[in-house]
Amino acid sequence: MQCSCQMQIEEEEDKLFAHTLAVSYIQDALPMVPHLSYTEEEPDIVRVQDESTDIQKEYKENNQWCKGAQIGLGAFSACYQARDMFTGTLMAVKQVNHVRCSAVEERQVLAVITEEISLMRRLSHPNIVRLHGITKEGPLYNIFIEWCAGGSVSTLLSHYGAFNEAVIMNYTLQLLRGLSYIHEQFLIHRDIKGANLLIDSTGQRFG
Repeated sequence: MQCSCQMQIEEEEDKLFAHTLAVSYIQDALPMVPHLSYTEEEPDIVRVQDESTDIQKEYKENNQWCKGAQIGLGAFSACYQARDMFTGTLMAVKQVNHVRCSAVEERQVLAVITEEISLMRRLSHPNIVRLHGITKEGPLYNIFIEWCAGGSVSTLLSHYGAFNEAVIMNYTLQLLRGLSYIHEQFLIHRDIKGANLLIDSTGQRFG
């Protein structure tokens, strides 16, 4: 009797959680960061921050935003948690140093950065991690993106164990929505894996 009651409770909890996840994809609570906001009509969305920058358009590290803990490291870049000092918005910032040992290497890095910026500004979908904006300060390009505080699927699995069927079904549905959208943009994701699938701060929206 006790076993049957427990199973019923767990089943009801799974259904409630699945329902919450099922409606979460329509939520679009990405906050605005005024200093980084841009329109699709702008030819160049990179905010160059140097000595000649208008003080009203400044968005410099330690003045308008601050960098937190490192959350990733790549061959050409490092990713950190960041915080907008005006709105308190948490973001992730990918910092890419375009200065290299040779002119050839430098051109290659700039080509990669340019392509990534061009691609990210085209995408707008609840199940795609979204771009806040980009600045160039000294040798660094700072690419500010949506902060997914829930972490990756890989991290959640290692910390909490396997998902139940209802959660798997909902995450898979959201993954397919995101893939369908990028396919409509004539793009192909070539590295789908748990480490690249992120959960938002509610633990519900998946992208």
